[in-house]
Amino acid sequence: MSGRKPYNPARKWTNGCWIASLAGIVLFFSPIVFDIDIFQGGGALFFVGLAVFLTGLASGILFWRLAVSLDSICRGEHLLAHWTYAPEEWSRYSEAEHDKDRRDKWALFRLVAIIAVVVGVGFTIVKHNDTWLLILTMIGGLIALIGAVAYLSIVSSYRANRTHPGEAYIGNNGLLLGRSFHYWRLPLSFLHSVAYKEGAPSYLEIVYSAQSGIARGQYTVRVPVPKGQEDVAKRVIESLTGLGAGKVAAAE
Repeated sequence: MSGRKPYNPARKWTNGCWIASLAGIVLFFSPIVFDIDIFQGGGALFFVGLAVFLTGLASGILFWRLAVSLDSICRGEHLLAHWTYAPEEWSRYSEAEHDKDRRDKWALFRLVAIIAVVVGVGFTIVKHNDTWLLILTMIGGLIALIGAVAYLSIVSSYRANRTHPGEAYIGNNGLLLGRSFHYWRLPLSFLHSVAYKEGAPSYLEIVYSAQSGIARGQYTVRVPVPKGQEDVAKRVIESLTGLGAGKVAAAE
């Protein structure tokens, strides 16, 4: 391994959560410090401060666990593979991922936009009132906001891949690919499958699911396999399969 300390995205989020917790404490005690009446905003500050503190604390503990797990993987604990990509390999991968990411997110955006338009138009037809212009304006604003979020997500992912060296740390519990960390050993998280896919470049396809707020999402990560590392990739598959990949139905 190189002497350079790997980037740990969870560490940044952990620090942000601690800052949010401190802000919550400040809000909670501000009515006492500044003698704000409970019926003139003090009660709201108490409630908001407590909510911000608890949310920041819970999120901070979660991200701290992720940061510690990633640090341990990068130190070599339970590390299955550490790959550093040649510039041309990482460039090909970045372009291929960018094309796939762009297609998938714009397809999802078009679907959401069509549903929003249909619901908005249907609502205005059923209601027959003077709020139709307001409703359609709100629908248009929502579509524009979703489109902006999709665009920024596509651009930020592509920029991160293009401006930072290509490197992968694959462990039993998760992996760091470029500047993206994926972890499948949290409560209610499962590793579904690991497969080797031939291509230019060939890659490991890792599918896992994890809880995100009240929703549950399934994620697919494509990890490029450097030339000459095919046997290592197969050992990674064997190790992860032995840890439970492909056995999720019984666990759920």
